[in-house]
Amino acid sequence: MRKTQSGSEEGTFDHNVDRYPEFGPAMRRIVAEAEIPDGPIERIEVTFLADGSATYRVWAPRADESDGGYIPPAT
Repeated sequence: MRKTQSGSEEGTFDHNVDRYPEFGPAMRRIVAEAEIPDGPIERIEVTFLADGSATYRVWAPRADESDGGYIPPAT
């Protein structure tokens, strides 16, 4: 590890490497961990991010507003 200008130690995490998740495991994780309401839904939007995390938004039928959340990267 090397020290940064602020004196803290910097790990070996490479911020320039994409860590997009695989579709199947990521969607199964969202179904298992997301707080998606039971019952019918009109629409769901999922965004997978380069760090391996995901965000989601869910609309109930005819809803003006969505509910959503964040799933952190798998460890």
